This record gives sequence, C-alpha cells and structure tokens, in this order.
Amino acid sequence: MLPEFELLMPRTLSEALEILAQAREGVAPIAGGTNLVVDMRGGRHRPSVLVSVAGLEELRGIRRENGHVVIGATTTVAELLKEPLIAEAAPVLWSAARVFANPLVRNRATVGGNLVDASPAADTAPPLLVLDAEVQLTSKEGSRWVPLDEFFLGVRQTLRQPDELLTAIRFPVPPSGAV
Repeated sequence: MLPEFELLMPRTLSEALEILAQAREGVAPIAGGTNLVVDMRGGRHRPSVLVSVAGLEELRGIRRENGHVVIGATTTVAELLKEPLIAEAAPVLWSAARVFANPLVRNRATVGGNLVDASPAADTAPPLLVLDAEVQLTSKEGSRWVPLDEFFLGVRQTLRQPDELLTAIRFPVPPSGAV
C-alpha cells in the first residue's frame, strides 16, 4: 500500500524548479515512477510531496546537438528503441534498452529516472558510462553538466541536490562503428 502524499503537476519546467527551490524535506520529482513507487510501497522512501515532471515536453526527446546526442530526462527507454539516432550512434545503449525489463516497464521507465535512482540495477548506466555521458542538473539558479561517473556517489546516492532536477543526458557522438 502506498503512503499518503500530495501530487503536484507543474505545467512548465520553471514551475517545477520553483517548487523544488521552495522544497522542504520529503519532496521528490517523479516521471515514470517505476522505481520510486516500488520503494514507496516497500517503505524505503516516504515522500510527502511528489512533483510530476512526466508531462513537461522540454524534458522529452532525443536530438543531435553540437557533436553530442542529447536525451531528455523523461524520454522513456522504449523511445530509445524507436530512435534511429540511438541505434546508429550508440548501439551499446540501444542494446541495453532492448533487454531492459519488459515492454510494460520500458514504456514507463525514463532514462533520467533510471540514472537518478542510482540503483546497482540501472540498466542504462553502464552503456552511458562507456559513452562518457554527462547529466544536466538544473535548478532555479541555472544548470550544470556533470560527468556521469562523478554523478554517482554510491548505491542510491548522487550529486543531485534537493532543488535540482536531472533534465538531460548527453554524450559525444562516437566515431562510426565505435560502440
């Protein structure tokens, strides 16, 4: 059974960041919720407020930009499989997405959520580490890019501060045939 919580649904990224900036203890962003909801049911995480970022279009999509592949944080694992750019530029990530859980979970789980949870079972982390990925952490004050290997501090521990949201993942476009 899920504990009681308040669900906030900001309409823009700036609204979400404002909520996080004013956040008190117990506020958690949510998009797919595939890990967070399990943790809540198991009593391992008890946020009093969930901030849904699932509907924020500025956090979705995959594009090539300035020599990088950029993946919006709320892009689902299933969307990785549908994107030719991932299959061509990062077959190692495409392959990991193909065997990620099951179709139901692939359709809900987000790339950003898979990373921000910092679970040892995060299937997208190994290929993104191989690709020298960085994550974009954004707050009301601005954003910063952090190398993925520095983002993870330990099991379920990251550099993300309570007022920050993981908004994107990027990695350099590898040379043809590299990974």
